[in-house]
Amino acid sequence: MRPTFELALSPTSDEVLAALSTVMSSDREGIGGVVFRRTAVLWLTRERRRFYSPCLHVHFGTNERGERTLLGRFAPHPNVWTGFMAGYGVLTMIALLCLVYGYVQWTMNHVPYALLGFPAAAALIGFEYGAAFIGQGLGAEQMYTLRKLLDSALAAAGQADGSQDDEIPAELALVRDGGV
Repeated sequence: MRPTFELALSPTSDEVLAALSTVMSSDREGIGGVVFRRTAVLWLTRERRRFYSPCLHVHFGTNERGERTLLGRFAPHPNVWTGFMAGYGVLTMIALLCLVYGYVQWTMNHVPYALLGFPAAAALIGFEYGAAFIGQGLGAEQMYTLRKLLDSALAAAGQADGSQDDEIPAELALVRDGGV
């Protein structure tokens, strides 16, 4: 549900984080964020933020070959993410309660009308899951803006160009290169 990308890094994570701090401080597009020791979180400022606005979480590490990598993950703002998880939890508990209560009604030879709540709760869970993809579509331009800021920080830190080619799926790369 949360778009993710991974890039091989040539500069160190400290260089990228320093460049990211510099680029964020001079940003005119309303992007804020926090830079920690091995990670950073970028978001839109309160004036530009909407309910569906994404945050970009950036983590540094190494892959199985020992190469330095950057892992980026777009996610909703933590307040929205907490709301979605709470919604899933409440709807799941309601669905289970309906199943248990319906079973009790059935074993007592009553009409198990409580079982009707289970498909209703399952439908609401499905609607909430679909709403996450609607939010991704609405926030696509803002995701691009956050990624553009990260790319400019990578360029300032000395990352070689062409890093975006690593994340393009094979089907899209073939279409882009004139194949298929």
